[in-house]
Amino acid sequence: MTRRAIILLTLGVVLLSGGLILLVKNIFFSAVLPAALSINTFPKADVYLNDAKVGATPFSDEKLTAGDYVVKLLATDGSSATWTGKVHLTSETLTYINRNLARDDSLSAGETLSLEKLAGDTDSEIAVISNPTNAAVKLDGKDSGPTPLTLKNVTVGDHEIAVSAPGFLDRFIRGRTVAGYRLNIAVQLAKSTVAATASATPAATASAATTSAGGQTATPDKPYVVIKNTPTGWLRVRLGPSTTATEAGKVNPGEKYPLLDEQSGWDQIKLPDKTGWVSDSYVEKIK
Repeated sequence: MTRRAIILLTLGVVLLSGGLILLVKNIFFSAVLPAALSINTFPKADVYLNDAKVGATPFSDEKLTAGDYVVKLLATDGSSATWTGKVHLTSETLTYINRNLARDDSLSAGETLSLEKLAGDTDSEIAVISNPTNAAVKLDGKDSGPTPLTLKNVTVGDHEIAVSAPGFLDRFIRGRTVAGYRLNIAVQLAKSTVAATASATPAATASAATTSAGGQTATPDKPYVVIKNTPTGWLRVRLGPSTTATEAGKVNPGEKYPLLDEQSGWDQIKLPDKTGWVSDSYVEKIK
């Protein structure tokens, strides 16, 4: 019996609001080579493919038939947050969907990643599209241009991709490029509510990080985090879920911030003017 290798990608997320790590593995199949789909959401959600419920997040299926699918994600936390999108699954590759769900679609964010085979076996590329368009892209901290954008001759290996636009929360993605493939990234940015609140009530200072007269931070809607005591007396906030990611600021014990995402020992929180990631060792989660 003939055996062939199917290339799959496992992708993990961080949006500046933060991200993603792609790892290649070989899984052997006989007969027709399938496509793979992996989905992660915050909060957790039921997964529907073409109106049929197939499981819940984190979701993974490595034996799907290649083709077009309608993906629907319905949050299971009672918030009624949902997302629906179309994806094309390609044989021998994995498509990864990461979503932060919200009842208001303008506050929803996320990305869809997939690999596309290139003509050459040694070339490596990254292509980024976004909603909104004309968003700024940084690759490994360097300005790369506005979306839609295709970066050619990208070195094979790990990269950090940041996508930002005025009035929107940043997204931060960490990914690994593969020789012979283009890494396609479709990003949706969430609108920032800070600017709208400030313009509507210029004298007000209330926000997720505003300190009340009693010296305690105003409590945001669930889910949120409370910063614990730390050896330094403050907690560093980074642009991505990694100790090597750029520092975005500091927060103090007792302060409370909306919780946007969770990933591998890190929590993404919403600051007044940006989003960032903090170690979950120093936060208490209120859900």
